[in-house]
Amino acid sequence: MIQIDFNIALDDSQTADSPLFDEFELGQMLDHTKAQIIQFLQTRLGDLRCPSHDQPAKVRVDGVYNAETEQLDFNYHIDTCCQMFLMQAIKTLNQS
Repeated sequence: MIQIDFNIALDDSQTADSPLFDEFELGQMLDHTKAQIIQFLQTRLGDLRCPSHDQPAKVRVDGVYNAETEQLDFNYHIDTCCQMFLMQAIKTLNQS
């Protein structure tokens, strides 16, 4: 199983004035989104280990939720034990 860390922030400049901002619903939406990302990453990378070092990949998901546009922009950062395994992880992650 791979380690997945999340660093998702709210765009505070938008949420303070938004009459539609509901902290509970936003929390539920972010939790649901995290669960979907975890499922996707575990499906793609969960069993993958470096053939040379027998280490799993680690993934950090950084993102910002914009309440005005109701969009979550995020990026994956993959940490591996070596460059060859990084290339393999990226290839596996991008396969359809």
